[in-house]
Amino acid sequence: MKFMNVSIIIPTYKPNPDLLNQIKKSIKNQDFKGKIEVLFQKNRGLAENINNGIKKSKYGIIITLHQDCVPVGNRWIENLIEPLNKENCVASVSDVELPVELWKTFDNTAKILSVKEQKIITPLLDEKGCAYKKSALKRVRLFEENKFRTAGEDFDIYIKLSKVGKIAYPHTKVMHYN
Repeated sequence: MKFMNVSIIIPTYKPNPDLLNQIKKSIKNQDFKGKIEVLFQKNRGLAENINNGIKKSKYGIIITLHQDCVPVGNRWIENLIEPLNKENCVASVSDVELPVELWKTFDNTAKILSVKEQKIITPLLDEKGCAYKKSALKRVRLFEENKFRTAGEDFDIYIKLSKVGKIAYPHTKVMHYN
């Protein structure tokens, strides 16, 4: 794998401190040779937080990680960004799993609404644990923060990035604790 440095953007809004500590520990324990910059962005809409982090970031590879998603394994970063070595690849997407022990605590309505998450899902692209070439994000003018404050920005950026390159699904995973 080509040596790369990464900027990890974690948008936050009233985060669970225990989960943030798990995320920090997971990032710290990554078996990764490059430099890692972690940017916590808060008090704005999701797309605006991500864009603000992109603008502040030092490195050419951007990883977005939600405040309630914990990377699985000590090679998560390496496996997630590896597809970006290919010239035509512009983004890479983690699989997402809702922990069974959390799902069991839900009321019946919430269980019914989230039953599809009781397996590992591969989203098209959803920022829960995605990597991007910063140059590709700039090419498509970043996330649309004026139209999408809390949802929808992920599908919009998926459409835009699909027009300029390939999106990879390396089957690395994050656990979604929400």
